[in-house]
Amino acid sequence: RQQDSIQLHNYFPLIGKFELSEISKSGAKKIRVIHNYRKSCLSGNHFRNHNICNLCTRKDFKPGIKFRCFQKSFWKSLIVNFNSKKINNLEEFYIDKYVAISDHIRKYLIQLGIPQSKIEMISNSTKPQNKIRQDANEFLFVGRLEPEKGIMLVLDTWREYSDLPKLNIVGTGSVDK
Repeated sequence: RQQDSIQLHNYFPLIGKFELSEISKSGAKKIRVIHNYRKSCLSGNHFRNHNICNLCTRKDFKPGIKFRCFQKSFWKSLIVNFNSKKINNLEEFYIDKYVAISDHIRKYLIQLGIPQSKIEMISNSTKPQNKIRQDANEFLFVGRLEPEKGIMLVLDTWREYSDLPKLNIVGTGSVDK
């Protein structure tokens, strides 16, 4: 069956030149969803030691290797460095459109030199007026249990407000539940 488009999300480390080339042979549009800063930061968030960090760039990840930014490992950071550079170079030839999940990510992609004509924005944020319902008796947090993913804010909120519903947490990471 012929595909109209193929959406590529977080494909590290599974997709390389061979796979992108094979996908291109399908004739389908290749759409890359960007939801973090992995194109210019090994950890994907421009955040190190509880501070904003912009030492790495799309072409130079040496600071990220030095500071062991990917999973606090020199070797993993080195591998992600090579893969990120390779993916950044390959995308210039293979990706037809980028989908940014926020206006901030759209501006980030433009700052990296990606033409505006190749960027679409589809916001995935929740509306600020969304609240926990008064009658809710449970709340579920699903995600990577890392400070940059917001788990500490969730835990602090539940510690501060005793009248919130039961908190259920699903995920793995460095934060001990």
